[in-house]
Amino acid sequence: MLVTIPVTLGTALCISVILQQITKGQKIFRLSFLYPIIMPIASIVLVIQFFFKNNGFLNLILNFFYLPEKDWLHTSSAFWIICILYFWKFVGYYIFIYSSRLQMIPKEYYEYASLHGAGKWQSFYYITCPILFPVILFTLILSIMNAFKCYREAFLLGGTHPDNSIYFLQHFMNNNLQNLNYQKVSASATIITVFILFLSGLIYMIYYFLKRRTADA
Repeated sequence: MLVTIPVTLGTALCISVILQQITKGQKIFRLSFLYPIIMPIASIVLVIQFFFKNNGFLNLILNFFYLPEKDWLHTSSAFWIICILYFWKFVGYYIFIYSSRLQMIPKEYYEYASLHGAGKWQSFYYITCPILFPVILFTLILSIMNAFKCYREAFLLGGTHPDNSIYFLQHFMNNNLQNLNYQKVSASATIITVFILFLSGLIYMIYYFLKRRTADA
């Protein structure tokens, strides 16, 4: 979450703002970013294995240049593969959300700001950011919840006992459930629930504090 969420949301916001400047083919670009969401996860994993398996495409390239091959899926490199997969899968979804909200902002706001000498960065900071702030918090909560859904990808890539860098709490729960260790499974489920509720509550508290501070100002 610390690696993928800031990069994914930041990239989605930048691309959404850029798409607003495109007059032709904007809908096609927006819909194209949704393809990773609807693609079956099994087919995506097959593509990743094609590139990163021991006899995959990348190792063939390394072997061609007489470089040492690497076990991408069972070392710490698997962590970055999962991060790239998360980014590729969800960045289009957040672009679609941001673009939909940006289209609802009246253009008169920017025209009025331009008449008073405001540049693009000033318009973005004083107009776009405050209007998008609730949506950004909403996508932040969604991205936290989606981060817990990466277990399927990690399981298909590394099995029940992958590398420690992608050994999720869901692996721990699944392995203990198979061993009928219900106490650890219950404790793990409680930890996940409390953690998500804590982060969601913290985000809403920050939003309420900033909204109240803005109203008082």
